[in-house]
Amino acid sequence: STSAGSIAAGDWVRSVLSRRSVLATGASFVLPRMSEQPVRWGIIGAGDVCEKKSGPAFKSAEGSKLVAVMSRTPGKAQDFAQRNGIQKAFESIEHVLHDEDIDAIYLA
Repeated sequence: STSAGSIAAGDWVRSVLSRRSVLATGASFVLPRMSEQPVRWGIIGAGDVCEKKSGPAFKSAEGSKLVAVMSRTPGKAQDFAQRNGIQKAFESIEHVLHDEDIDAIYLA
């Protein structure tokens, strides 16, 4: 639940992404691409689903590269990134949404 004057996390993400001209598909938000380079993914959430399913899937998917992970829990994203060879770890959703090295975001 949110307090008076605050915005739900999902609503905030949608508002930021709508300003970036993104294509929303399920829980993923993909920015328009004009390149044959791999899609550089950022994952928001570093829990069990990311650890066991989505993280390994993104790492092994052809045409994809997992470049960032975000968790609000201090140290969790950094730990996940180090164990999985991911370049960036964030504790703030704003950093993920505004990072120019991320083409697409997966909400885990």
